Formats: sequence, structure tokens, C-alpha cells
Amino acid sequence: MQNVAERTSSHVPIHYHPIIICTLCLLASSIPLGSWQHLLLHGLTIPKIITPLLFLAILLTNQLAISNISFPLLTFIVLMSPSFFLAKDTQTFMLVYLTFIGYLVVLSAIKLAVVKTHHVHKILKSFLLSLTIITSFCMLAAFTRFDLGDFLFHKPLLQIVFDLKRMMGTNDNPNAFAVYLIAGVPLAVSYFFLSKSTLSKLYYITCCMMYAACLILTVCRSAILGAIVAITIIVLYRFKLLKPRFIILISIPAIFLGIQLLTAPQYISHFSLARTASSRNVSRLSKDKVKSIQLKKETIKQGLIIAANNPIFGIGFGNLRDEMEKSKLNANSPNNLYLAIITSYGFPAFFIFLYIVYIAYHNLLFAIKSNASKELKALSVALLGLFTGLLLHGLGHTNYVQFILWLVLGLTDACRLIAYREHHEKLIVA
Repeated sequence: MQNVAERTSSHVPIHYHPIIICTLCLLASSIPLGSWQHLLLHGLTIPKIITPLLFLAILLTNQLAISNISFPLLTFIVLMSPSFFLAKDTQTFMLVYLTFIGYLVVLSAIKLAVVKTHHVHKILKSFLLSLTIITSFCMLAAFTRFDLGDFLFHKPLLQIVFDLKRMMGTNDNPNAFAVYLIAGVPLAVSYFFLSKSTLSKLYYITCCMMYAACLILTVCRSAILGAIVAITIIVLYRFKLLKPRFIILISIPAIFLGIQLLTAPQYISHFSLARTASSRNVSRLSKDKVKSIQLKKETIKQGLIIAANNPIFGIGFGNLRDEMEKSKLNANSPNNLYLAIITSYGFPAFFIFLYIVYIAYHNLLFAIKSNASKELKALSVALLGLFTGLLLHGLGHTNYVQFILWLVLGLTDACRLIAYREHHEKLIVA
């Protein structure tokens, strides 16, 4: 038994590369900075600067590290290639294309260096630390007149829409900033349960409350739904209720809740803003949200027609606006992750993306069901909730390009391999 375990575990890379881990932590901490990076670095971002150096570090290790998501992602990138000929804005598409190639590098780095549970902790906590700093300034802007974004870049963290406060954060779009908060809320809840000291628990519950407050102020319905489902998954696991029948039970009301949130925006508007504005202003924002919902419905309807007429290669990246104008619709994007992929790149690329999603869930469920440590299982559940929340947010926002999604995808494979190795180490000890 011992020899079998040794042979099997030898397939799992166990090399520790501190430089790569530190680089991944730096990349994770840069995520909440959002568009501030462009302003601070004159059009560049930390990932654009660091990723080539990360690739060089991987080459210097002389080791081939291929994640089980790498080949599907490479296939997805290949299926994006027709947009070089179809897209009218080839310069923007080139940046998106290079971004996805960079994600391949990140997946390889995670596979190579993230081989212990505490490595996963370092990356996630780096992200949380940066998010905590940003949301602290957001809360400061909400309760005082000092807005760091306005002070530094003339781009307020908190903007006034219809005389109501709306959290824009470090992005020009509150839906984009909400992506970071969807990740932050479930991670903070998970670390609250993992923490042993009262001080740590107090810190993480405070962080969770700040993230949740900022999330509500974004008035992003799909993001709020995603965060609720993510927390539910973590709590169910904590109380040992995370079983298929319970997942089905929470999925059904979650779907209905999602429909209500996406079609009846006045609920979120009144809940989040009633204390800070008059009913007249809340009503104005609600009406604006209703118009937004109607536009999204028409956009999705027209988008499906466009996808049906261009099933193989799509219409090309960034061409949706021109197609929508033919139907007298003013829409740059379908505001839907899944429809954006179908219309831009075609159904083959969409099916590959679904396969990547399947692999991620398989990775996490393997780690949760394995004989790994309770700590790794808890982290895997946190990533499961986080990833599900991001996918739900995709119903109302095109977030497939954002770095946080692909970082999480890479960490799912890391959790699978760590669980695999821990299982065989226990067999060797036995």
C-alpha cells in the first residue's frame, strides 16, 4: 500500500517557489484596485506588468505545469481568434486576447507553486486585505465628505444618482466593482468560521459587514443574489447540511429570488436606499431600473436571434452595438456573461466555457469529498460558493474577462491536487 501511494503521489507537483507565490499574491491584491491601476500606471495595470515576469519565472523553473483547465482555456482562446477578422475594434480585442493568454500563464503558475493549503490562504488573504482597504475608503466616503477617488483622480468612489448614493468603487461601472464584493463576502464568512481567536472573528465579521454594505449600495441585483447564494452554501456546509437534496432545496428559491431581483428592481432600491433618500428619489431610481430591465430583456431577445444567425464564429468581439442599432436598441453589451460569449465567439466557444465551469465544480467537489484536512475542505467550499456567486452575477454582467474569475478557476485545480496529495500522505502514514 505504501509503495502504491508513493508512486501515485509522485505525479503531484510539490515544488515550492516563493517568488511565484509572492507574485500571485501581488496579482491578487491588485484586483480590487480596478480602473485605478490605469490611472496610477498611465494606462498599464499590475497584471500587464507582472504576468510577463511571471512567465519568465516559470521558464526558469524548467518544469512543465499544465492545469486541467489550461487545455480547455487554450481551446477557448483559439475559438476567439476569428474575431481578429470580424471585430471592428481590433486593438481592443487584441488586449482582451492577450489578457486570456496571460490567464494561461497564471493557471500554470498556480499549478506549479500553489501546493499547500497555506499557499491558497496567502493568495486569498492578499485579495481580502486589498479589498478591505478599498472598502474602508468607500465607507469613509459614505459617512463623511472625504472621497479618496475624487481626491486622487476626480472619480468618486461614491456617486450621487437621482440624489441617491450609489457605490461605484474603483470602477466606472458599479456592476464591475460588485464582482470583487461577491468574492469578498463569502471569503470573509468562511474565514470567520475558520478563525479560532475572538479578535480574528471580529475582524472578519467587520470586513463582511463592510463588503455587504458596499454591495448593497452598488444596487446590483445579480451580485446581491450571488452573494446570498454563496453565503448560503458556506453556512450549509458549516452545519453539515451541504448535501444534494439541500442544494436542490436552496436552488429552487434562489432561482425565484433571482427572477424577482432581476425583474422587480424596486425591492433592492427601497431596501438599500430608503434610509438615505426621499421616497420620490427612490421611485425615480426604481423607474430607471425598470427601464434598464426592459432594455436587457430586449437585448437578450435580439442577442439570441443574432446568435442563431451566427452560430459558429459569432459576430465578433465588440460588434454587438452595431447589430443592436439595426433593431433600434442602444446596447454595447448584452450584460450577460453567457450571451456575450455566444454572440461574440459562437456556440463552440460557449460550450467550451461551460466545460471549464464543469471542471471547476468537479475540482472543488473532489476536494470537499476527499480525505483532505478540514481546513482545505472549508476553503474549497468557500471557493465553491464564490464561484457560484460569480456565475450568478454573470446573469446581469459580462464578467468573463475579469481576473478574479480565472484566479478562482486556477485555485480550484490547486485545491484538487492538494486534497489528492494529502489523501495519499495519510495512506503512507497509515
